[in-house]
Amino acid sequence: MSLDVVLGSMAGMYFFSEILETSSPLLSYFILGIAVWGIYTLDHLADARMINKRASSPRHQFHQKYFKVISLVWLVVGITGFSLLILSQEVHFVVIPGIILAFMMTLWMGFLKWMGEKLSWLKEISTALFYVIGITLVPWLLKDPEYDEKTYFLMLTGYLIIALINLLILSYIDKKGDENDGFGSILVLLSKSQLFNLIWILGIICLVFLMVILFWQPSYFRIHSSLLLAMLLFHLIQLASIGKDLEMVRQKMEAVFILPLVLIII
Repeated sequence: MSLDVVLGSMAGMYFFSEILETSSPLLSYFILGIAVWGIYTLDHLADARMINKRASSPRHQFHQKYFKVISLVWLVVGITGFSLLILSQEVHFVVIPGIILAFMMTLWMGFLKWMGEKLSWLKEISTALFYVIGITLVPWLLKDPEYDEKTYFLMLTGYLIIALINLLILSYIDKKGDENDGFGSILVLLSKSQLFNLIWILGIICLVFLMVILFWQPSYFRIHSSLLLAMLLFHLIQLASIGKDLEMVRQKMEAVFILPLVLIII
């Protein structure tokens, strides 16, 4: 049901609220969770509808089996989230930017689905980009105009690369299932071994980048750099030790994005 992804997105927004030294309204976390769940669930429902046989992955099988129930829940949750966004004064500042972002994302991702395998290699890059923009939107809108944005953009870059690595690893482990169900990914452009090498190259580049900003940034932000390092290393360890239980690997990698919540108690 993508609830780990929802918690991960909330943790990500808290992470960037800390970086930008803002206090995001509690309701904005709830609305972000609804939005992320709605987007992921709608994508799974659309995929489940497109598959004309029993899906290969457990998540698509689940959405096939409970398609009508999940669709009804999606509708109720979506109406609830939109109503909260419109009726609550404390989050009015994000209505227009949020609608613009949602429109751009829907248009672009719909275009990629319509193009099929031709542009399916852009799916991982697009998803990572929209995900990171989405979780940083509220903190960015609330930041002090005088805030020095250098640290934010450095952390944003690191977070974006980790999100991309996450999606590339998922495409790597989902290769067989995606082929059986007729879904494209970056593997239409690269072989599986080339994708494996690309992930390691991105991982090493990101590792060096995060090590540099860990010692270059003020000490206050070292905990944030350390969290990104931990998230990156966890992904690389999972990649190096991929076994037969691929669904467990998926769950672990999605759950690791909840790690920034430790900032609440530090």
